[in-house]
Amino acid sequence: MLLNYVLKNTRNFVYKLKCINNSNSSCFFYIFQRMVNQPNNIFSLAWLVSPCKISKNDWVKFQWSSDYSFIWAHTGLLTADKTYDAGGSCACSPTGNNLTTFELLDNVPTLSNPTTGGTDGSFTIQEGSSFPNNTYSTGIGMSGQGILAKQALVNTKQIYSSEYQYYIATSDEEIEAGYILEQSITCSPEIIYSNNIYDLTISLNIDNTWSIS
Repeated sequence: MLLNYVLKNTRNFVYKLKCINNSNSSCFFYIFQRMVNQPNNIFSLAWLVSPCKISKNDWVKFQWSSDYSFIWAHTGLLTADKTYDAGGSCACSPTGNNLTTFELLDNVPTLSNPTTGGTDGSFTIQEGSSFPNNTYSTGIGMSGQGILAKQALVNTKQIYSSEYQYYIATSDEEIEAGYILEQSITCSPEIIYSNNIYDLTISLNIDNTWSIS
């Protein structure tokens, strides 16, 4: 069972989402993100995940803010159904320090200290030439967890928009933060935090539809 619900976060405030399980089955809740018009070579990661299965009439509450970071991991070939354990990260901003370089320095994978110089409103990772292809992946994190990843290929450039869609999903099976998701997950009705409301409640209904308040 995989159910999705779009969330849209447009400002840098603390956002909260309470997820109530009103279905007949216990499940894990998790949030993942996608860029608008995300290409197939960028993978979304399970981002915020309930620590256990949530049973009927119980709930879990997620909280986050738009604090971004560059990330890297030793993934081998980047494919769905693996877990992305970020090997390193460094803080960045779409309107400030939005450019970094990924390189092997003395055979140690390293992200350079982010600087200005990338396209305003986006993030840029310049891939170096000292590492083997299909060994590492780099990407973007938010609130201390990876959200998007792409295979690191020598002498290439990765550019990530700072405009993301947020989804809530459920799984019957245990899922970890950083789990690399399939590309075919589809979206559902959009939720927009607006009018100074940043704390919402969403319910998974008995027929596996969703209600929000």
